[in-house]
Amino acid sequence: MNTILSYLNFRKNISFRQSPFNDCDALLLAALSGLDLSEAVTEKMSLKLAWNKYVGLGSRDKNDDHLRDKEFILKTMADSIRYKNVKITDYTKDINFEEEKTFYGVTFDISPFLRCVAYRGTDGSLLSWKENYSTLYEMPTEGQTEASAYLSKQLTYKNPFKKCYVIGHSKGGNLAVYAAATQPDVYSKKIKTVFSFDSPGFINAIEEKESYGLIKDKIRAFVPVSCVIGNLMNPPYDRFVVNSGGKNLRQHDIFLWELDCTGFSFAPETDEFSKTLSAKMNNWINSIPLEERKNIVEELFSVFSKNDLEHISDLLHLDLKKILGIIMSAARLSPDAKEFIMIVLKEVKNM
Repeated sequence: MNTILSYLNFRKNISFRQSPFNDCDALLLAALSGLDLSEAVTEKMSLKLAWNKYVGLGSRDKNDDHLRDKEFILKTMADSIRYKNVKITDYTKDINFEEEKTFYGVTFDISPFLRCVAYRGTDGSLLSWKENYSTLYEMPTEGQTEASAYLSKQLTYKNPFKKCYVIGHSKGGNLAVYAAATQPDVYSKKIKTVFSFDSPGFINAIEEKESYGLIKDKIRAFVPVSCVIGNLMNPPYDRFVVNSGGKNLRQHDIFLWELDCTGFSFAPETDEFSKTLSAKMNNWINSIPLEERKNIVEELFSVFSKNDLEHISDLLHLDLKKILGIIMSAARLSPDAKEFIMIVLKEVKNM
């Protein structure tokens, strides 16, 4: 099966002059934004220098299941004709436990006329996952507010011919859409395309914002056949459906999406798993008042903390019996909430 890494190998020696920036390039940058370069990128630099500094530091996120793949992307890009002149700048990593925020933003200057702003999704920590769930009851979140401010900063350039892409996967795509939709007119005009890869929607009708109207036709959104995350809270834009080699919720992993030298492998529509589980999750979300949603999230992650769970990998390595015991110990969770969480966790365990 051809994947994002296959595309990189296919196109690495084909310049942007020969073949312009496309959807798959955007997906590559979304994946690369998930590599923690906070210690390596301290100023504007080439991808080659970023790779050399990253390797020299010897720092690795050992909890990242796709660490080697992301490192391969950076190394291959750095040595390729297509990406060797790309500059990386303004890498921002803002982890704030008090504000319950894990924000990552990075900017890629493709050419003097094209800039790409990318937002990372979850970093795997339970703090980051809790921040994800805060979107069920809060808007804007701390991360959304920072994403908007970060994009504004990247759009302050004066070159009238320079355009900007805004990119993100999962939570990163949610941040990308929110950030683009909250820019003043003078900045919105500089945005060429917003790329959203399997990203959830919003609790409030963002499409009713006047500023959203300025970018709604610029959104290119993609979801896998068994999409669930990208259906949460019913995002208000059309999506392209991509084939994936993963099973069920595992399809959220963009490293399993099918693409080749010509682009994505598209499917006509999402499958029955996607429609059934997405409907269950959205019905459950809509049936619970915002304040109760907040209480459920607070209680659930309090229980995780008491059981010394700090990373999603800690949870995935437990058997379902242990997980059931942890969930049942959450006294304030309603029976419906516990049942819903178990449905989701069973699917995660089957990934």
